[in-house]
Formats: sequence, C-alpha cells, structure tokens
Amino acid sequence: MKKLLGIFNFSTFRFYYEHLGYRLIIQMLFSVFISVLDSLGLSMFFPILEMVSSGNAINENEKSKIYIYLEKFFQFLHLELNLPNILFLLILFFISKGICQYFYNIYFTNVRHSFIRDLRIKLIDKINNYSYKNFVTADVGRIQNSLTGEIDRLANSYVNYFSMMQNLIFVIIYMVCVFVIDMKFALLVVIGGIITNLFFNKIFNYTKTEANSLTSKNHSLQGFILQFIGNFKYLKATNKNFEFSELLKENIYKIETNSRKIGKLGAIVSSLREPSLIILISIIIIVQISVFDGGISTILLSLVFFYRAFGYLMVLQNYYNNYLASYGSINNIFEFIDELDKGQENYGNKVSFEKILNAIELKNIDFYYHPNDLIIKNVSLTIHSKESIAFVGESGSGKTTLANIISGLFSPSSGEILIDGKNIKDLNINEYRSKIGYITQESVIFNDTIYNNISFWKDKNEENKKAFQKAIESSSLVEFIDSIPQKEETVLGNNGVNLSGGQRQRISIARELFKEAELLILDEATSALDSETEKEVQKNIEILKGKSTLIVIAHRLSTIKNMDKIVLMSKGQILDMGSFDELMQKSPIFRNMVNLQEIS
Repeated sequence: MKKLLGIFNFSTFRFYYEHLGYRLIIQMLFSVFISVLDSLGLSMFFPILEMVSSGNAINENEKSKIYIYLEKFFQFLHLELNLPNILFLLILFFISKGICQYFYNIYFTNVRHSFIRDLRIKLIDKINNYSYKNFVTADVGRIQNSLTGEIDRLANSYVNYFSMMQNLIFVIIYMVCVFVIDMKFALLVVIGGIITNLFFNKIFNYTKTEANSLTSKNHSLQGFILQFIGNFKYLKATNKNFEFSELLKENIYKIETNSRKIGKLGAIVSSLREPSLIILISIIIIVQISVFDGGISTILLSLVFFYRAFGYLMVLQNYYNNYLASYGSINNIFEFIDELDKGQENYGNKVSFEKILNAIELKNIDFYYHPNDLIIKNVSLTIHSKESIAFVGESGSGKTTLANIISGLFSPSSGEILIDGKNIKDLNINEYRSKIGYITQESVIFNDTIYNNISFWKDKNEENKKAFQKAIESSSLVEFIDSIPQKEETVLGNNGVNLSGGQRQRISIARELFKEAELLILDEATSALDSETEKEVQKNIEILKGKSTLIVIAHRLSTIKNMDKIVLMSKGQILDMGSFDELMQKSPIFRNMVNLQEIS
C-alpha cells in the first residue's frame, strides 16, 4: 500500500472500505441525510422572519428564494403557507435530524468497535501464518506495538477520519445551498477558504512529520520494555536495571516531546479557527455590499449557510489535524500488513499429513538468510521412523537450524525434505507440525496453572487427567506438584518467574509427553536440570525410544550415549555420523569432545 499523502488520498478510504464494505457507504449516507435535514431546518428561519416582519403581506419582489420554494411546496401539499405550518415544518426537520443523528452515533460506534476487532483478528491470523524465518529477523517491539498501541491509535484515526468525512459532506451540502442562493457570494467564500487553507497546510505537514516520528519512538519504547521485562533477573542481579531504565526514560521523554508538539499544533488550529472565520466573514460582507451591491436579506441567508459551512470546515481541519497525529500509526499498520503479507507461508491445496510411516529424508539441504552466508551446507540425512538421533557439535555448528528445518519452521534455501517420499512443500505443514513436540533450553511457560501449561488448556476430564498424571510422572514432576498447596492448579506467573530453571524445563517436557508427540525435538532440553533430575528425565525420555522419532541436540554428551545415531556437525556441515561407540572409534573430534567431558 502506498503511503498517505493527504485527506483526498484514497488509499485510506480503500483500506477502510476493504474492511467495512457497505457499512462505510451507510455511514456516508447518514451524514448526507443529516446535513440535508439541518439545511432544510435552517432555511425555515428566513420565511418565518419575512412573515413576521411583513405582517403576512409580503411583496412579490421582496420574497426570498427560500420563501418562493416553500410556497410551491405548500401548494403541492394543498396546505396554507402560514406561521404555524412553517414552525411545524421547522420542528419536524430538526427532530428528524436529531433522530437520524442518534442512530448514526449508535451505528458509528458499533462499526468502529467491529472494525478494530476485525483488524486485530486479521493481524493475529496473519502473524499465525507468518513464516518463522521472517519472524526471527523481524522487529519484535514493532510487532507488539502494532498489535497494541498502534491499533488503539488507529481506532482514534478512524474516528477522526470519518468525523472529517462527515464534516466534509456537511461543508459540500451547505456550500451548494450558498451557490443556489448567491453565486458571487459563494465564489468569495471559496477564494477565502483556499487562502486560509494555505496557512493551515503548513501546520498539517508539520503534524504529519511529528506523527511519523512518534510512531518510530513508540516502536523503540516497546522493544526496550520487552527487553527490560524479559531480562529483569539479569539486570537486577548485576545492578544494570538502573542504567537500562535510563534508556527507557529517555524514550519516554522523547515520546512526550513529540506528543506535546502534536498537541500544541492541535491547539493552534483550534484557537485560530473562530478568529479566522470572523475575519473572513467580515471581509466577504464588505466586498458583497460595496462591490456587488448585494441585498442584505440575500447576504444574511447566504451568510447563515456560509457560517455553517465554514464552521464545519474549521471542525474538519481540526479533525484532520488529529487524524494526522495518527498518520504514523496508519502508515505503520499499512506497512505492517504489507510486511506480513509478503512473509506469509503458502499452505495452498496441500496433501493431508497423518503420520511418519517410514522416514524423513534431507537431500542436499542448504539454508541461508543471505546467499553469501550459508548456515547449513549441503546436508543429506535420513531419519527413520521411531529412530532416536542426536546432533552434536560446537556452538554455531547449525544443530538448531537443522532441527528447525526438519520441524518445518524453516524452508531450505535449496535441496528438499521428503516425508515418506513426499516433498514437505506438498504436505499440509500445519498438520505436520501438530505431530511435533519441541522442547528448548528456553522453557516456554504460560502465565496460567500447571495443569493448563501441560495440557494446553484441555478439558479436565478423566482421559486428560490420566494423560496429565502420566506426563508428570515421566518428567519427574510429581514430588514438586505434591509439595505445593494448590497442586496442579498453581498459577506459575509470567514465564514461570517463581520456578527454578529445572522446574520450567520439566514442565516443558511434560507438555510434549502429554501431547504424545510423534516427532519429539529436544534442543538442550536438559541443560537447566541438576544431574540427578537430568538422569531421571533422561530415563523417562529413553522410554520413548521406539515410540516416537527423537531428535536430541545436546552439549552434554552423557545424555545421548544411547541414541541410535549421532550426527557430528561443524560449520553447518555433517562431519561424521554413527552410534556413540562407532564415533568413539572413527572420529578423533568426537572422541576429544567425550574426553573433555570425562564421560565414561
């Protein structure tokens, strides 16, 4: 989507229309109807004044256009044109306008809430379908800010945009009335409006610049907040929290400065609105009387509509300035949606995946973020169903990246992955991933109960309770859960803040055991466990041998002694593979690694 250039750039209108459809048209029709009723109601005051001032005996040459139109209207209805009937019509117009305005406000509020709801859901769906490769290089602060603060600012921009459009419709309707009554007066109004608009445009452009800057600073602040919360333990323990908080405060002050500037610009527009109106009206009246010899009744009638139109124009400019204050948020959402669209995974009409029957085959796999920086280089490997396999090697050797490729998180840059002879690109990747359990050294703990963390919010029926009990037994969690008052209903806090590293790991392991994952990937899953618990968990994981396909990434070589196959990696390539004993015999590098860890 192209960036907005101003009020009449239709990319914004198109964006709203794509989300609102016919509801957008209904809103605009409401505005037209309200403004027409208001114009008709105002018009009734002049026949009333004419009738009262003339004592019901108005000279034909002195009748205003409104009076003449009203006479024809009453003749058509076969009614007498008198003061009570005109007053009744005036009241009817304004009551109808009030009723219409009421229903418009209700409708507008409902549409606004549904628009923001639908947009949030749309963004969440797009993030769900966003490729992991793109996600790991994305700005996490921007993603969070777009889903929270920016959406709220977009809600405000929606209100300002459509209030602006409503006022624009009012201005058009009233100016049409002015043109009908007096063409010369209307032309003077247009010229005056253009002159004043030149001045306000400078303020609008400055507001737009400040709004873009504000959005950028909000992204930065969200990123710092995420890091401040996520790394609070380290920052607190090393007394770096005060230094880091200064960065947060600096961003907060910058945001405040931007917001103050935007508020000041809005105040300028608001305070100059009425003085500009009075000055312009005074000049136009002088010109109309002295140059064009206009009649006072025509001037007054035109003036009422002009004043109304100009008043709404000033309100429109105020809404426009407020809308520009959200300009950066609108552009950000546009660009964010574009970015998500470009990074969407292609599910297409893929083959349904049920289970791994025979093997996962990797053929000549390369992977990179940038073509000149290969992370995985020409890897070929076969993992048989129910086989247990371990990846070992120095940090940065590509072990985790290879596991991410096997799990379908990354698509290989070249080469292919075959599941039972079928290319993974042709399979329903979501069905494939649903069969995978993934346990990392960075334990995933949700701010909920132990039961919900392990069962992933499954109903607490007998079948699930049995599966839960089996999972906590296999992950050595029974003693821990029995020792706390609320047992499995204990809430774990944000990222398991009240748990030890070992307890977080065991809950992560229990979650995948509960799931009965067909392919279980353990990426340093026992790294946070003490030696005794590690042995217990290791025994229970080994029970899965022959039941699930196991892929284990480990620095502790003691945890993979009994794996069916060990793959030794270095710099994104496979150096060697075989059983523990085979590698001890044929690989000096592996043998040296074992000796350094003093494994017997």
